[in-house]
Amino acid sequence: MLIFVDLEYIKRVKREIFGVEEGADVLTFVYDKVREVLVCPEFLKFDEVEVARRIIHGVLHALGYDHKVESKAGKMEEMENFAMEIFKRCYNTRYGKV
Repeated sequence: MLIFVDLEYIKRVKREIFGVEEGADVLTFVYDKVREVLVCPEFLKFDEVEVARRIIHGVLHALGYDHKVESKAGKMEEMENFAMEIFKRCYNTRYGKV
């Protein structure tokens, strides 16, 4: 599940779950069979390319990829870069940007 949230909401979630008083660009949670990716476009200053990158990053975490585990970091980075290249090609074709 992909959910867009505002800055206050993601700060509250981060405070309640991690005890940290700060915002975040993306948070990913996996509960049994439910995978949840919270994305805060406001934290990213509504930059569409960065929002896309964080969505991809969060979805990869939900699928089990992890950049904090050295043996998995390279594969996650490869997958993220691959997905971003596809996004950029499609976005550029449609909107003449990126």
